Amino acid sequence: STSWINATGQNNWTYGATTWENNKNYRIKVKAKDNANNEETPGAGNAFTFDNASPSSAVTYPTNNSRLKTLSTLSGTSSDTFGVSLVQVRVKRISDTNYWTGSTWGTSEIWKNASSVNPWSYTSSFSFSDQENYLITSRATDNASNLESPGINDGNTFTYDLTAPVSVVTVPTDTENTNSLTTLSGTSSSDTSL
Repeated sequence: STSWINATGQNNWTYGATTWENNKNYRIKVKAKDNANNEETPGAGNAFTFDNASPSSAVTYPTNNSRLKTLSTLSGTSSDTFGVSLVQVRVKRISDTNYWTGSTWGTSEIWKNASSVNPWSYTSSFSFSDQENYLITSRATDNASNLESPGINDGNTFTYDLTAPVSVVTVPTDTENTNSLTTLSGTSSSDTSL
């Protein structure tokens, strides 16, 4: 239904907007009346959707608590009822709380723009260090400029691992002469489970 409300002013008018409901569509129409009581036939007006809800995003690669020896592209998803306009990524080195700037590590928190929005990706020539833990966090901005606010520890962690495991044959011993050998055995070790 159409409800007409008096605005303030004439040549330049204003109206103190009421409380809008999230995810609702509205159409604003205007009409004027002159001093001779001639009344304008209103036009189509302007339509808009009120959206004050934050979008959401997630990191899908690397997976949480993974161990990787190579990583150049991060990826994930995002969603919002009325569309996402931008996804950004933060890469934190956990040991010293430094952030990836796009070319090096620095102390200031940095958000890098991802390519596309759903799915999104971010590619860089990362400088990861062996046995370091890293936290990948994403945040989205929707088409109404609502910004997702992830927590400082939200996202996926991974360990960069370039250290090869070590294995040794214990039976038979090196250069051993034997006339019976039913079982081979040995040991192995790694910084993580084999």
